[in-house]
Amino acid sequence: MNRIATTVVALLASLVVPAGALASHNEGGGQGSSRDFAVGTGQNEIGRVSFAAHGGPSPFEPVTGHFHAKGATPLGPFNIDGPVTCLTVFGREAGLFYPVRNPEPPAEPDGVFVFLRDNGNPANGDPADQIGFVPIAGPITEPPACPPVPPAEIFEIEHGNFTIHDAGF
Repeated sequence: MNRIATTVVALLASLVVPAGALASHNEGGGQGSSRDFAVGTGQNEIGRVSFAAHGGPSPFEPVTGHFHAKGATPLGPFNIDGPVTCLTVFGREAGLFYPVRNPEPPAEPDGVFVFLRDNGNPANGDPADQIGFVPIAGPITEPPACPPVPPAEIFEIEHGNFTIHDAGF
């Protein structure tokens, strides 16, 4: 993978979610959905990221959703997005995968596995939510499995909150 792609993926991991942008995960209750989902949005001085994925309960139903990241690094601008093709939710953790479509610059990864951990609402004193990224290089012929397995490096969200809902939780 080239230097820009590696830098972009590493920098995406440090993106922050604006405080209060999303509701907290509340033991699966009150959200009322019979489907799994993971949603989030964030930004920092590097760029913006937003995603929404719905499916399941994992892994039995089709997945719909989208992931988008846009910004600039010292190596140049980037714009990465694609449809979420895999979502697996277990409790407060989710794994999702999206193949990258029409990236700018063109040498970006072919797909990205994203790990998410919803630790509750930080405004209530809960620990910060966490995120990790694993870029996938090479042609993607079918969606890979996406269990929520933390990659070697995960990052705490400095501000904000992810919402992860496990329909079976």
